[in-house]
Amino acid sequence: MNSGILSIYVLTQFKAQSLLEHLDKGWRTTDFLGDHFITSVPAQMRMGKDWYQGTADSVYQNLYLIERHRPRLVAVFGADHIYRMNIRQMIDEHQKKGADVTVAALPVRIEEASQFGVIEVDSDWRIVGFDEKPSQPKSIPGEPDSALVSWATICLIPTR
Repeated sequence: MNSGILSIYVLTQFKAQSLLEHLDKGWRTTDFLGDHFITSVPAQMRMGKDWYQGTADSVYQNLYLIERHRPRLVAVFGADHIYRMNIRQMIDEHQKKGADVTVAALPVRIEEASQFGVIEVDSDWRIVGFDEKPSQPKSIPGEPDSALVSWATICLIPTR
């Protein structure tokens, strides 16, 4: 909402009742936003016999919603964080560079990086690798004391 993103699917799964109540009471938008929406989508077994096997799988199992709505851009947020930030700068940079995908990340001291998923980038800041909680984190090019980590899952993916 803080970024002007007004069409939102919230894919829910484990113990979702309090989240559903929060969305219903605090983010009811159908009365004043017209064709924009915040809609909760409970876990389904649309693509097999398993419930969601993580963020990417939950998006995959609900691709039909994206195809039906036909957005120009999809932002995927992990559900284990509260987001109040405005990601407009990230969207603008994504579009300016014509990127295939943009991932939010933070630099941390190299000795702390093994607690996170570490993103390996080249000198142009293009992602060339990812390692979950590595014992030997790769540093940011030109910054041997820092590593780039996936702090919260935020991915921007163009759809058209």
